Amino acid sequence: MFSHNFNKKGNAILDSLTIVLIIFVMAIVSVVGYLAFDEINTDMQADPSIGNLTKNMTGNLFNLYPSVLDGLFLMAFILLIIGVLVSVIFLDTHPVFFFVNLILLIIVFCVFTLLGNSYEELMSGGELAVYANAFTYTSFIMSHIMPIGVAFGFILMIALFIKMRKD
Repeated sequence: MFSHNFNKKGNAILDSLTIVLIIFVMAIVSVVGYLAFDEINTDMQADPSIGNLTKNMTGNLFNLYPSVLDGLFLMAFILLIIGVLVSVIFLDTHPVFFFVNLILLIIVFCVFTLLGNSYEELMSGGELAVYANAFTYTSFIMSHIMPIGVAFGFILMIALFIKMRKD
């Protein structure tokens, strides 16, 4: 998926890093968007010049927002993982690069930890905590991003290097 775009062989590390960054941004944008939507919805509900039909529609959309975006987050997460796994299976990589990728994977695990801790810190304090709790899948994945990342990284490494070279 991502590896072919960069015309390099064996980008399991770059793919893992790309996925975690996309997921991190999606999680933050979803929760902050819910906060902004809450403020807009509150203002619209209090405005007497806005009709009841519009208020009902906005209220319904506001109530659906967390479940829809949480489901989209989970679906995007799963599809990104499947896409990277499929692309890694089709890559031809020499076994010499296994140790280089293993060292780089450890660095990526550190990035996973930093992003997971950053998400926890942002969402655990203040006003965002209330909104973050509405996103069940997002909160679970981001709270467990390190173990998920380690498992995914090792699965990528296995998929990348388990094939026999055909020369």
